[in-house]
Amino acid sequence: MGDENRAKLAAQHAELFKLKKDLDEINEIQKSLTKEFAKVEQEATRMRSCIRWAKNISPLLEPTVDNIPLLLLHRHQAIQISVTSPGNADLKVLRELDCTAEELVQYSDIEVRLRKSGFSAPELKRMGFSTQQLKEAGFLVSDVVKADPSLSTAELKCLGFTAAELLDCEVCVFAVDDLVNGAYCVTELRQAGFTAAELGAAGCSEAALKDGGFSAMQLKDGGFSAMQLKEVGFTLDDLKTCGFSLGQLLSAEFDVVALKSAGFSATQLNAEGLTLIALLTAGFTEAELQLAGFGTVLIRTAQVAMSGSAAAADLLRKGFDAAQLRAAGFSLPGDPLHVSSNGHVSPHL
Repeated sequence: MGDENRAKLAAQHAELFKLKKDLDEINEIQKSLTKEFAKVEQEATRMRSCIRWAKNISPLLEPTVDNIPLLLLHRHQAIQISVTSPGNADLKVLRELDCTAEELVQYSDIEVRLRKSGFSAPELKRMGFSTQQLKEAGFLVSDVVKADPSLSTAELKCLGFTAAELLDCEVCVFAVDDLVNGAYCVTELRQAGFTAAELGAAGCSEAALKDGGFSAMQLKDGGFSAMQLKEVGFTLDDLKTCGFSLGQLLSAEFDVVALKSAGFSATQLNAEGLTLIALLTAGFTEAELQLAGFGTVLIRTAQVAMSGSAAAADLLRKGFDAAQLRAAGFSLPGDPLHVSSNGHVSPHL
């Protein structure tokens, strides 16, 4: 790069720096003017309120440039007397004085006192109090919504209203979808009275419902399956206690050993299609298997086969009945059978 180009670049940088400095100064001036304008507008509001108050006192009283300062002083004194008087009855005078929030916020708990003296939430909003101040003053969600109908569910939550309070709102109806989309957590919605079925339909997952305090029974009643409950951490005992059937627990892929430990008998498991070999593998005794309807010879034959010393074909040649062998869990030559990991026998698809 030549000296001439470097000089041009340096001049451009200097110009940009000067422009940025000028822009910063303009921004500062704008901020200062905005503050001054706000002060002027506030003073103009006080004067307009003072003029209205003066005319209400006496139609013959004509505010002028000369008497306005005195009227402003009298009005200010009237506000002080009203606010500092014991009780809240004298606060009603503030309506006649046409006060603004800026004139009153310096007085402790003024929003609460105004509410107790009969001021409505829309009145306070028109005076310039914020919706947060209305909430802190103790107004109900219905009152705050009347004061500002544009408030969203999320904004009402940010103000500190609970889901239960929104459900009690008298001026509008909040559906469960509104509350879920308004970022209320499952715990709050459950405490507000929503069921697992309602929240599930609104898009809450079974994991969120469990974390939000719903029990296995409540989720079952809400239409969630045993597999769904198992996947979010509920135990076999939880699912058995809340009434899932053995068939449903098998569909949730609990293994036979766990089902046996949970108290299910060989008879119950066999009725659901579990094979003799699956039951033997789970640790059921010969006596328990006999109660389930298996014969002693068949049980002992299955035990021998499980030890690896006999195959189905060998047992057939020795005269064992094919139906008995299938009932014991043997897959005979040509049988399109498949034994699942939990011992269920099902045909190949």
